[in-house]
Amino acid sequence: MEGHVDGIVPSGDEHDLQRIGESDPDVVSRGFNGEVDVYDNQILEQRDDAIEADGVIVNLRVFRNMTKLSQNGVSIAPIGPGPIFFVRNIISDYNESCVKLNTGEGRGLIRNVFYFHNTFMPWEFNERGILTIWGGTPSKNIVFRNNIFGNDMRAISEQGLAHRLDMDYDLWHAQGTDAARRLFEDAGLRWEDHGVFGNPRFGRDFVLGAKSPAIDRALRIPGINDEYVGKGPDIGAKEFGSRSEKP
Repeated sequence: MEGHVDGIVPSGDEHDLQRIGESDPDVVSRGFNGEVDVYDNQILEQRDDAIEADGVIVNLRVFRNMTKLSQNGVSIAPIGPGPIFFVRNIISDYNESCVKLNTGEGRGLIRNVFYFHNTFMPWEFNERGILTIWGGTPSKNIVFRNNIFGNDMRAISEQGLAHRLDMDYDLWHAQGTDAARRLFEDAGLRWEDHGVFGNPRFGRDFVLGAKSPAIDRALRIPGINDEYVGKGPDIGAKEFGSRSEKP
């Protein structure tokens, strides 16, 4: 998919999320989307979002997609009730944020979204930073594990504290833990107790190099990274040394 405004839009009816509470039973029977898989796509040069997942949806699984050149890699502004899984996607050359959270107030609650083993690499001249966290509609249970936030960790910008993201075991491209800790504190983020801070040392096509600090450092997540090479799974979208990921 190339040259659209939004690449893939798997959800719908985003304005209806404001009237669907967390205890609302059987949302799918009311005509909303459910059981949707988006996998193995290449999404190039989108004017807005590569994957615009805004809306009401139950059980959305977004696996192994590659996006390049977009305003935002993924939009969840807002999405629910979930669960929504983004696993082993490569989101590169975005101009604003890898995950778009900003939306107006009173639009419901963004909730139950899980990001496992993704690689995020912003456009080289992105002035906003790796991840931009906006205010507006609040979020709950947004979980990041085993992701690589690449390029330069020069900025995590945030406006209003509507989001308290649950982040750990991720790799951030940073020159040192002291500088990274200051950026986390400035953005209102909880410090990653098991995070890795350094250069991911990519080879071709975002395959990890042999000396990457991401190797064997990921959290085990049953059903997600059971098959790995070495002492443990690697952080990021591609497992170093696996048959399918060799350069």
